[in-house]
Amino acid sequence: MTRTLADWIRASADLQIDTRPVIGTRNAGHDHEPRSFTTVNPATGTEVARYPDCGTATCEKAWQLAAAAAPYWASVKLAERTEIFIKWAGLIEAEAEILGLMDSLEMGMPISGAVEDVRFSAGVLREAASLAAALTVDAAITTPGTTIYNIAEPLGVILAITPWNFPVNQVLVKIAGPLIMGNAVVLKPSEVACASALRLADLALHAGLPEGVLNVVTGTGAHTGAALVAMPGFDRIIFTGSEMTGAAIQARSGAAGRARPMTMELGGKSPNIVGESFQDITALGLVLAQRFLWNSGQVCSAGTRLLVHERIADAVIASVTAAMATFQPGDPLDPATMFGPIATAAQHRRVTGFVSEAQASGLNPITTGPASGLFVAPTLFDHVPLDAPLARSEIFGPVLAVSRFSTAEEAAMLARASGYGLTADVWTRDLSEAQYLIRAIPTATVTVHSHVGAGGDTTGALPLEPRGKSGFGVDFGKAGLIQFAQIKLVTINT
Repeated sequence: MTRTLADWIRASADLQIDTRPVIGTRNAGHDHEPRSFTTVNPATGTEVARYPDCGTATCEKAWQLAAAAAPYWASVKLAERTEIFIKWAGLIEAEAEILGLMDSLEMGMPISGAVEDVRFSAGVLREAASLAAALTVDAAITTPGTTIYNIAEPLGVILAITPWNFPVNQVLVKIAGPLIMGNAVVLKPSEVACASALRLADLALHAGLPEGVLNVVTGTGAHTGAALVAMPGFDRIIFTGSEMTGAAIQARSGAAGRARPMTMELGGKSPNIVGESFQDITALGLVLAQRFLWNSGQVCSAGTRLLVHERIADAVIASVTAAMATFQPGDPLDPATMFGPIATAAQHRRVTGFVSEAQASGLNPITTGPASGLFVAPTLFDHVPLDAPLARSEIFGPVLAVSRFSTAEEAAMLARASGYGLTADVWTRDLSEAQYLIRAIPTATVTVHSHVGAGGDTTGALPLEPRGKSGFGVDFGKAGLIQFAQIKLVTINT
């Protein structure tokens, strides 16, 4: 049955959020935490829930339980871990509406998109289990009587710090690999959106994940995050968030006295490059609008730069502008809403600050109209100079920066200028142009489209490695899994 706005309003009124940390199981020790924080519905400004801002003692307890659980979990056969993952994925799908509602209330994602994101993200668990089953070890018999081979052993305990823009997806993407490879995890979700992360841990326990293997502590970055990063016991740190926070994590972790490997995804400034040969401009406008307005632009891989050949630029911009008008702000609990608010007041100030600064520099925006509260209207700036903040900084909001080029070489230069290296899309029917840009753009992914609707997305099956300011380490694919193991060389002489 399709739910209406009234249905979702009633569901939100009935929603009970358990704010206790998951330390082994749900933990009552948070009652002793002297600090707390609240999550706020960005569409209404009302409080959603109050959580403990966990301190050092709670963080250490979470690590101790994880360290105690890790050896047993490492000994569990992959087939048994896979069975738990498959059951866990099914439980997530069964509670997709509850989890989606939690995310919609805490960070403002429109409810239809939030529920769909949960359903899609459950597949991350199945994909990780499938990839782990396909991992092979190198083996060789070098001489008669001697066998040499490799085995992959878990690292131990992993610290995962996740962002607020896709709360369910980012939690599962970051913890699925470590867990399926036999590690224990301590997770700190963003203080902007905690409810779904805690519920995911509940569902993992219901699916059969042993107590202590996945622990979730709530708290602010400055308090809980800082305490966790300073602890020397973690064997790897994985983080998705801003460059500034990433740098702080590296510095604080280094000061802890133990060098740990890290995986960091630190954002992007992803270009969509439209060549002169591309023909389906009317349909392209809607796609380009969707790419920078999805989740109100709060997406690391959002296509917030449009680099377009000067001969077709006016037509492409007109098509994008027309499509922007279809994205009207609305109540996130309305299933018809496509465009929600910015998640926090601080992020809203950041986004509007970029817009104001661009206007002060002489750039004139094209917008779909005024917006109130924490909503920001879809905004496009044309003729953005290469050195402008709009062209170089990750805004994380519904703002598109357009620059024009005359040659493929100039397009590549523009794409490289931001220093980010996450994703890029190339829209062209010229194969030689496409091949040049694939090699000339230093990004983790390049997707080439000969027309709108060409191909699909199989990103999760293959590794992705951010470059430049976008971070380091590998996500997805077998290479993404193997970073959560250490390779042992075994020699048996008989």
